[in-house]
Amino acid sequence: MFACFCLLFMFFIECRFYGESTPFGKKSHKTAEILGYLNSQQALADCAILIRSLKQNLSSEASHVVVFGGSYGETWFRLKYPHIAIRALASSAPILQFDNIVPLTSFYDAISQDFKVLYALFAKMFTLTSKRVERTTENREELHELVRAGSDRRVAKSSRDRQSDRLSDALSGSTGRRYVRMRTCRLVGYLSNRRID
Repeated sequence: MFACFCLLFMFFIECRFYGESTPFGKKSHKTAEILGYLNSQQALADCAILIRSLKQNLSSEASHVVVFGGSYGETWFRLKYPHIAIRALASSAPILQFDNIVPLTSFYDAISQDFKVLYALFAKMFTLTSKRVERTTENREELHELVRAGSDRRVAKSSRDRQSDRLSDALSGSTGRRYVRMRTCRLVGYLSNRRID
């Protein structure tokens, strides 16, 4: 019988210029010269340097690295740095597009098709909501107040106002993004959840 003790480290690497990783502070998004450092090659190199440094500092030079993610970055990393990462797993990686395997417009065609579906849903919900708002004076006044206050202001909804909640869900970035990613992978045939050797 064999026993194995495995120590696993997991790191979320935030690319520079996003979130808290602003290399030039508040000036990071001000000029084209500074934004020139915001490119895929630099982001991949940053990850390679960080992984090597972590392995050295943790006395884990012989440890294997598997990169995970939700788009093309980890697959590109594996292709560019096969000596650093032994595997890559991506949930939605349009890497085939870059090898001229599929037409260049296929990614945008799939996204456009998905947003047509979402737009139809939005249009129907907007029509239903508009009719409901028009029914009472109170609802019309609330709508006018919203318009006057600005579209970015949130107004508390009553518990019976489920239609507005559904409209908000349909437009939320995370829900829409998950749907678009799922449909894009299926329609265009990008690699999804496959290892790259």
